[in-house]
Amino acid sequence: MASGGCWVTRSRREGCDVSLAAGCGYGRAYCWRFRAIYSGVGAMRISNIHQRTIAAPAARVGALLDTLSSADDKFWPHENWPGVKFNLPLQVGATGGHGTGPYTVSSYTPGRYIRFEFSGGRRGHHEFTLQKIDNKTCLLQHAMEARLTFNSAWRWYFLIRPLHDALIEDLFDKVESQVARVEHPLVWSSRVRKLRQKRRMSPVKTRCRRAGRLRMVQR
Repeated sequence: MASGGCWVTRSRREGCDVSLAAGCGYGRAYCWRFRAIYSGVGAMRISNIHQRTIAAPAARVGALLDTLSSADDKFWPHENWPGVKFNLPLQVGATGGHGTGPYTVSSYTPGRYIRFEFSGGRRGHHEFTLQKIDNKTCLLQHAMEARLTFNSAWRWYFLIRPLHDALIEDLFDKVESQVARVEHPLVWSSRVRKLRQKRRMSPVKTRCRRAGRLRMVQR
């Protein structure tokens, strides 16, 4: 960790800038970069970014995004994680969450983009962005930014971040498995399994839909 007070996490399937990488995890070409910048007295700015290039048209992946929080949710990995629930159908103004604290849909472009603003005393947002690369390829990204107290930032880094990273990679695996082949689906680390058990969640993963297109690889 560098001097200051903001952690930045990045995860990419296509590799990383080695000069910025603080380490690689899950035995794949995902790399995490950490740095710290004070954003005010006693506050830290947290940034966490995951990206996945998917060999499928953006329209097909976007159709999955639009099912988020519905009775037939094909986007969120609710098979292994608490599901997303809102007080309204997916639209601007819908408020809910997945058990980590409430957030509200502040912007929504069907099939392309959705942003959630944190509430309940938290400052920040998280968002999904889908970008077309060409007619057969797209880029799915999840980004989260928040300002936390030092104690909350410590809790995020050591107790929440491993679960968050695993959830997002499971989400990417679920989405990709429905439109392409997942060559290296995530296998939870022992740390993730232990943290799940502490939260009374099963340490054993349930395969998501279209599991036949997943090739499970132990690391």
